[in-house]
Amino acid sequence: MDEILTSRFELLLWNNLFISFQELVVASKEAYHEEFISNRFYTQLFHRVDRMERLFVHYNKEIDTLISIDDAVSAFRGNEIMKTLTILTAVFTPATVIGAIWGMNFDIIPLANLTWGFVGMILMIGFTTTVIYFLLHKKGWTGDLLRVSSKEKHV
Repeated sequence: MDEILTSRFELLLWNNLFISFQELVVASKEAYHEEFISNRFYTQLFHRVDRMERLFVHYNKEIDTLISIDDAVSAFRGNEIMKTLTILTAVFTPATVIGAIWGMNFDIIPLANLTWGFVGMILMIGFTTTVIYFLLHKKGWTGDLLRVSSKEKHV
């Protein structure tokens, strides 16, 4: 990205330097129209200036395209990160809710007075977390979270 921005700055600099040259060519045509119309050197110069202007426009479009591609890749990566965080939040929500309820200081807490109450709550947390994970996995939302791609594929 740094190279793209450096190239864009250089293009802008050269474009600004070229504007004064264009002004001279157009002003000379305006002032000496009759003499320059039939002059071969002026016609060549005019065509070269036109070609350079087209190249500036072309390079500017290429740089804009490269910046747009970088923006799209960044947006895609950001969406993947948000998807991962959302799935992790959904998977661990039951454990958070049940832990919050059991952490309250009330006399009547579900299954608290039973001898197997704590084990039952742990099993309930594990069961609901597993069910949510498999529902998300069935929809295909967790597959890419578990696959780690190697760096050699992207080289």
